[in-house]
Amino acid sequence: MTHYRPYFSLQVQHAAVPPGQNTGFLLQPSLACAQQLRNYRLVLKPQTNGLRLLLPLEMDGQPPIPLPADLRWTFLLQLQDPTILARTQLDPSYQPQSLSVFRNEFLAAQDGRELTATRLQPTDPDPPADLATLSPAQRSRLFGIVEIEHHPAFTLAEPQPYDFTISFAVREQVWNYYLVVQKGTSFEDFSIKDKENLIQFTLPEIATEHDPIAATIYQRFPESQALVLHSQTAIACRARSRPNLQLIKQGTTKAWIPHLPNPPNCQAIQVINLLEEM
Repeated sequence: MTHYRPYFSLQVQHAAVPPGQNTGFLLQPSLACAQQLRNYRLVLKPQTNGLRLLLPLEMDGQPPIPLPADLRWTFLLQLQDPTILARTQLDPSYQPQSLSVFRNEFLAAQDGRELTATRLQPTDPDPPADLATLSPAQRSRLFGIVEIEHHPAFTLAEPQPYDFTISFAVREQVWNYYLVVQKGTSFEDFSIKDKENLIQFTLPEIATEHDPIAATIYQRFPESQALVLHSQTAIACRARSRPNLQLIKQGTTKAWIPHLPNPPNCQAIQVINLLEEM
């Protein structure tokens, strides 16, 4: 009688996404891998942010079809929600259409491993063969390829299942607020306050024309002045805005802007036009 037991699993984790919630990444077997699964009678069980493979075993504890020592399983890591990249600390070499390749470096005595990654650029001469089977739409959603090399320890009768993980760190960046005010406005008139006291901002300074954001402001509003405030530390990107930021103007009893919009994750820059309010 054949029974099944865990062979190995793959799981995607993201520091910006609470456990149990969808990270925005999807793992699927490549066409060649799907055929291999059928050939060796393995069962794939999709999971939230991952998958698990079940291996058939006979009464003697061996798979009905022996797995060759050079067997390699290939999975596609696709983007279900491309906006997650704006909150992800990507490798400095990342560029659109580049590809991460995650591989297991097997250590016999270690259970539960982080997969290592290399980065392939669009100009690399030897792209993975699995890319040739993808449609343009599939290729546009592809973030990476996961390659798991088989090891005999995967098929032992009573092992702990081998759980491989791919982890993404949250992106952190300094926030920059540009205030468009009337020329001659004192830079000490404004400040940004976080009601939760989690974020502190520098004192405003006048942005010069050498600043590309300020240069654009001065070109559009020649009679204006740009004040810039920076967060004193890098801020972790997240899906929901922080609701407790206020723009304070000296000499007023209430917040000038009680709910200050957050800078977008993609660039961490927010321009606030105050010309009509002054």
